[in-house]
Formats: sequence, C-alpha cells, structure tokens
Amino acid sequence: QNPLNFVNNFSDLSCELLEEFEQELQGVEDEKREELTKLVELVKANCQHIREHGRRATSIVSAMVMHSRSGHSTPDHIALNELVDEFVMLSYHGVRLQFPQFQLELQRNYDEAVGNISVLAQDLSRAIVNICNNAWEAAILKAAEQGPGAVPTVHVRSLKVDDTVHILIRDNGPGIDTAVQERIFEPFFTTKRNSRNAGLGLSMSYEIVTQLHRGDLSVRSETGKFTEFD
Repeated sequence: QNPLNFVNNFSDLSCELLEEFEQELQGVEDEKREELTKLVELVKANCQHIREHGRRATSIVSAMVMHSRSGHSTPDHIALNELVDEFVMLSYHGVRLQFPQFQLELQRNYDEAVGNISVLAQDLSRAIVNICNNAWEAAILKAAEQGPGAVPTVHVRSLKVDDTVHILIRDNGPGIDTAVQERIFEPFFTTKRNSRNAGLGLSMSYEIVTQLHRGDLSVRSETGKFTEFD
C-alpha cells in the first residue's frame, strides 16, 4: 500500500497548494487572472480524480488483503445469537454515528432453538457486518429520497428449521433489480457510483458463508419495498 499512500498524500498536498495559488492570484491583473484561474480549476479537477481513484484503489487493496486472510482461524463452538447480535449492534452504532440526521430503527428477533454451533467467529462476524452495512445504506438511501418521516429500518432474525440455521437480514430500502441480483455476489461488482466501496463486501461474505461454512447465502428482493439476505 505504500505506493498508493504516496499517490493519495501527494494528491492532497497538490490540492492544498492549488488553493494557496488561487489566493495569490488575487493580486494579478484581471485578464491574466481569469486565464490562470481556469487552468487552476482544470488541475484541481484532475487532482480530485486522482484522490478519488487513489482512495478507491486503497480500499480495494485493503479488502483483498482481508480477503486473503479469511479462513485461517479455528472454529469456535459458540452461542450464535450472541455473536450475531454483537456485530449487528456494532454495525448499527457505526451507522448512527455516520448518519446522525436519520432516526434508525433496528428490529431483532432471535430463535432460542439456534443454541451453540461451531463457526469461524472472526470470519462470520465480518460477513454479518458487511451485509448489515449494506442494508443500512440501502434503507437510508430510500429514506433520503422519501424525505421527512421516512424511517430506515433493518430487521435481523435467526431461525432454526430442522437441522438448518438461518440468519436473515432485511432492509426497507429500494430493493434490487432482478438483473443485479444475478451478479450481486461477483467480486468487484458494485452499483454504487463514485463510491470508495471496493465491490468485495458481498463476494467476501458469500465466500465466508458458502466455502468456509459450507452454507448458502441468497437474496430476495422486491423493487421499492425490501431486500433480504438469508
């Protein structure tokens, strides 16, 4: 990551120098100042693009490093509901700090029959946080479009059916188009424009659930109403 850090740091420094240069232009003749100001704006725009893409690259590298470390922990026989709730709350409080202007509603229902099971706690917790963060982002996006009175809501529940344990995370966001659902677990696939998101969160979660735990991860959604990961 060192080369990327240099790119990011020098793009930030260049933007600061350009702002100082703009201030110095105030003493230049009007005609010349206008011409130089246009050039400065072009260079500033380039610096901003470098900054955005540099940070996105950093995000991708960090996600890939984390991805490569998955699966090296040993299984723990733990109370699954407690693990899920701990990291659901971690995501919830993080989002509350990031978006204090929204009144978030978190609903939690855990099936006591789930009990203790063997899981890779560190990896599974990462998947839970990834999916919860996505759920909150979708719910907040829809609430922002609807305006005052809209409440971003995420419902998390566990359920035991025969010998199978389900963790379901549902949001009241805008939903996911069918064509997007088919690709949502692909590495680097993202629908978020101008985002620093690496597009690895859901693919990493999918690998954690399906390969490391030999489970299933699926998505159900209805456009304009909800999305639920199971």
